[in-house]
Amino acid sequence: MGKSTMSEEQGKKRDIKALLAVIPPPMALRRITKLSTRERRVRVRHKDNIKENEARINPKLAAEINATNYIEVIIAGKKKFTFKVVFDELIPVNEIWCNSELLRRHGIADNSIATVRGK
Repeated sequence: MGKSTMSEEQGKKRDIKALLAVIPPPMALRRITKLSTRERRVRVRHKDNIKENEARINPKLAAEINATNYIEVIIAGKKKFTFKVVFDELIPVNEIWCNSELLRRHGIADNSIATVRGK
């Protein structure tokens, strides 16, 4: 009777190991989520010489977030804006420049932190 329970336990252990082999490791799941969400935290700067519907960004930042024509800017998780992208090499990679009048009208201070993603 002792031998039959021992072989049953070994059979269960093998079954569990076979089931666990199907589940991908955590690093594999992390790679998948990183590829699907392309966003970055940057500083939003006020500039007067930019049109209201445009945002100037560095081309390296645009490539990182997959922005081709438009970007979505989310500030404090509450205010969401969509801007047409204008590429400019002179802008730092960790900043985007937007129209100062538009940002003031919506209560957004200069040098605020925002989440930016390509749209």
